[in-house]
Amino acid sequence: MATPPALARRTPLLLTPDQYCSDSACEAVVRGRGAAGVHVVLTSVLEGVDLTQPVAIADLAIEMWAQATVGGEIQRRKLTASERHAAATRIDYLVVTAWPYYPAEPGPIEAGLRANPAVAGMGAREVVRFLMAPLDPAEGAIVFAGLTPDLLDLSLLDRALAIPLAPRNLQGAGNLSVDMAAAAAAICRADDPSGNCLSLLER
Repeated sequence: MATPPALARRTPLLLTPDQYCSDSACEAVVRGRGAAGVHVVLTSVLEGVDLTQPVAIADLAIEMWAQATVGGEIQRRKLTASERHAAATRIDYLVVTAWPYYPAEPGPIEAGLRANPAVAGMGAREVVRFLMAPLDPAEGAIVFAGLTPDLLDLSLLDRALAIPLAPRNLQGAGNLSVDMAAAAAAICRADDPSGNCLSLLER
């Protein structure tokens, strides 16, 4: 694992189930991008998609979400086909968030990551809580089986059987716990007026 780059200098794609994007890691990512906005794909559209294979970004239902002022309404707009193709040539970073507080059942994203040698040992009952990974804009695709995550936070649904992968424990180099402060440094604005960006990432 590596130190995540500042998203202000990247063109990120956010995959999230959180259509409300409030009081959550999703909100932190959108707030951090401010008026510049972030490309978003709701993970509900990925159901039934085989993410063990490359998925063309331009084929996804991409929206642009932006929050001009902290606490203000998130402006959302669906991209046209031509805009999706243009975005696919620029997107160079992936962020995946989950519902706050309640981990979902494993889905296509987890299936794709289990095929990834860089995440060797990921179990069938482990779900992604938070992920940050670089993408190659020249490929114009998400290849979960080939991602090299900068940061990966896994929650274990069967917590009674394996405490080490409970929420807020992250897989880092050597599978060591990593502080979410690294994610906050990459995502949160230095002048975040509410001061709760890190707290949002940890939910």
